[in-house]
Amino acid sequence: MKYKLSNIKYQISILIAAMFFASPLKAQVMVGNLKSPNSFSLLEMDITYQKGGLRLPQLTTEGRNNLNINASDLTANGLVIYNLDTQCIEFWNDGGWVSMCSSSAKIVLDDLSRGGLGIDVTENPFPASSNSLSLIPHDTPECSDTNPYTASILSGGSYAHTVSVDASTGSFDLTMDANPSTDERMAILRVTDNCTGNYRDFLLVQDGCSILAKPGVISGPKYASTDGIGVTYSIVAVTGASSYTWILPNGWMGSSSDASIFAKPGALAQDGTISVMASNDCGSSAASTMDVKVVHGCGALIAPDTWKEFMCWNLGANYTSDPFTPSADLNGDYYQWGSKTPAATRDYIVGSWSSTVLATVYGDGTTTPSTTKSDNDPCPPGYRVPNKDEWVGVLNITYTNLNSRTNKPEGAAWVPGDTNWVGSMFGDALFLPATGWRSNNDIGDLNDRGYTGNYWTSTMVNTVSDISSNVYFSRNSTYLTGTQRAMGCSIRCIKQ
Repeated sequence: MKYKLSNIKYQISILIAAMFFASPLKAQVMVGNLKSPNSFSLLEMDITYQKGGLRLPQLTTEGRNNLNINASDLTANGLVIYNLDTQCIEFWNDGGWVSMCSSSAKIVLDDLSRGGLGIDVTENPFPASSNSLSLIPHDTPECSDTNPYTASILSGGSYAHTVSVDASTGSFDLTMDANPSTDERMAILRVTDNCTGNYRDFLLVQDGCSILAKPGVISGPKYASTDGIGVTYSIVAVTGASSYTWILPNGWMGSSSDASIFAKPGALAQDGTISVMASNDCGSSAASTMDVKVVHGCGALIAPDTWKEFMCWNLGANYTSDPFTPSADLNGDYYQWGSKTPAATRDYIVGSWSSTVLATVYGDGTTTPSTTKSDNDPCPPGYRVPNKDEWVGVLNITYTNLNSRTNKPEGAAWVPGDTNWVGSMFGDALFLPATGWRSNNDIGDLNDRGYTGNYWTSTMVNTVSDISSNVYFSRNSTYLTGTQRAMGCSIRCIKQ
């Protein structure tokens, strides 16, 4: 007994030295005997004097996965453990754990959900999102057993599930719940051939979910009118996002789970902040925000961060009609520059048309854009004819895309025609019909209705000619130009 105890201590000391000695060991080691190991062995264990076996490291599947071995690290090939969950010896080879308990069953699964034959689920990592596969053993059962195959989850049963679909063929659905972690996780599927008792284990690998980036800048207008048609705010889609959460200020209406939202402030809406977060199974990103302001009535931006209210209709239009839906009622009257009364209605000349330029003026009668309202200004109290700078701001002539432009009706042709009712939205609360113009001849004939919109400004081009500034727009363009004052153009009044 004394000899055996000393011999055991010797064996242990040799083993410890072999495992922990700091210098590189070039010698071979024999444990349990003083004889030399075989030439091909670095380490041998002899049981001549002490009977026993080698007890491998015992790990659960989770503990094994926590070793965090890189699949591309070939130096891990040959690593051996005992899996407490599967009760099998496993070794690492070519980027994955291989079970030595898979018996001799060569079971291949066909993936019915993807129309493939011979799909090996171990070669197809599951995405982080919840998903399912419809699987069936490829080979015909070798017996007439009513349940020739059985599928079960050995490890990872809290998130991997099987449901039998057809017991006679062994087909089943395999479902992986969404992975809420950024780490990949694994499960073990065992398919047993009940005819032979053999089985095969499949390693299921599920990707970790992605941490989402904060959405980029929110695109959309800073100002939205309670009386407008509503506005769209959007972001560039975030990679990996499955949905989005938009939060609007108090009193705003709109909802969306996409990368854009259509919103409209209600009558009691407040200024505030619009925010959006991207979401997936990992959770939500940081929020991207945008400050917005509520305005009332019809209007548009005339300069960056300067929103002005306009009348909702042209002078002479039907003021009970919808100001944002193209129709004959929105056309209104035609004015010669400087006149307090219209020279023509939508359809008829008022009295007799004259090509004579009037001596009266709008604004202050100068070439400098002015907010002065002249005595001959035809706009109702509290409103006036817009000056040149205000109009070119609205029509995006000075500032590119200051007001988003939408032609209405969508897809309609812009061609000259007395009954072609089209126009453009500038922003969400100002619709301008394409009214055309009346000639500065003695008959004042109508031109280009349904093709261009022509609106007077209160600014003169110069004080010695018969020309004043006006703006006009076609389907795809906007312009500031000078026009003979005896021509007939539309007037849309701006609030003083």
